[in-house]
Amino acid sequence: MKIELFINPTSLDVKESSKFAEINELNELMTKHFIELSYSKAVENYSIGMICVRNEFLFFFTPHKPKYYKEKIFSEKETIVVTDEPLRWYKQLNCELILDFNEFCNSSKQEGYNIIAHTVMDFLEQLKYPVAIRKSFDKERFNNDMREFFRSIGCDV
Repeated sequence: MKIELFINPTSLDVKESSKFAEINELNELMTKHFIELSYSKAVENYSIGMICVRNEFLFFFTPHKPKYYKEKIFSEKETIVVTDEPLRWYKQLNCELILDFNEFCNSSKQEGYNIIAHTVMDFLEQLKYPVAIRKSFDKERFNNDMREFFRSIGCDV
């Protein structure tokens, strides 16, 4: 399964800091860890977007409910990315969560990984998967593998 962990585009303060590079590095490690694993035939791509904005702006941002796309082809009007071919999502699960800006941006690299690990694991433990994949997705095994991934990079989850 291809997994992607990324910072939401609205999180400009994070994008301009060293934390953005740390998140990209964590994403690469996570991608390598999960690439050979599968938790449902219905999910090939799992995307976790993190909203990380200053607390005074947080009321503008509400994470979307998890959304599953069996197949979706986006028109040019629906995307902000200009490409030669239309954007296509196939067996795609998208989730969003809130990452504490002050805590995360004032942390060391390992502390930041730990903050992300705790935030992601808390989110996954409470996550209600969309009906289309709820019965087929092995949530328990995925959560255990995610926990083991974070432990493998030194997090205390």
